[in-house]
Amino acid sequence: FPAVFMAFFVGITVFGYFERLSMVSSPTCFLDKLCIHQTDQDMKQLGISGLAYFLRHTRQMLVLWSPEYFSRLWCCFEVAAFYRCMREEATLGNGKQQRRLRIWPLTLGSFIICATLGFYVTVWALMAAYMH
Repeated sequence: FPAVFMAFFVGITVFGYFERLSMVSSPTCFLDKLCIHQTDQDMKQLGISGLAYFLRHTRQMLVLWSPEYFSRLWCCFEVAAFYRCMREEATLGNGKQQRRLRIWPLTLGSFIICATLGFYVTVWALMAAYMH
């Protein structure tokens, strides 16, 4: 079981190394909760002002939805602005949608983590039983 986690972290490290050498590329991730200051109001306003730039250059938006998600004004703004970019692109482009908006309930993330861990535990148990 520890070998699985070790392989996972080694894989992430190697991938990050190759990414820095531009041998592979991965998408950049913008997490508004982490990238926009939450306590300093001046810095928060600067971050919110920059949202339009990030949204214009975003191909995919993943909303991790909870019941209180749309009670926050900037969350409503992000989704509405991204949806507008999608609509403008659809009318100006060749009809092929380049942007994607995905909305996942937070409970789905918990399910995926539990299912993945369950899979690894099962594989480990089967391997341990097979080896003996």
